[in-house]
Amino acid sequence: MTSRVRAAILAVSLPVLAFAGIGGFLGRDAAAQGGTYQHLKIFEDVVTLILNNYVEPVDVDKVMHGAMHGLADGLDPDSAYLDVRQM
Repeated sequence: MTSRVRAAILAVSLPVLAFAGIGGFLGRDAAAQGGTYQHLKIFEDVVTLILNNYVEPVDVDKVMHGAMHGLADGLDPDSAYLDVRQM
């Protein structure tokens, strides 16, 4: 292997390794703050409360459908959630 090939491999490898290393440290810091999945945790808590505390059996598909409608209604007046039948 010539010194030119080694230099080319080094020139390609170093930026990739630096990018992966820096991205790993930044990703770990963002995950440590706990803000990444905070809203998903709240959603899971609400669904768990619905499933465990309702007296009558719960239709999970209906709950998720209602959640999607509520999400779309909260965006702006022109947004709407379309299910498969409405498309």
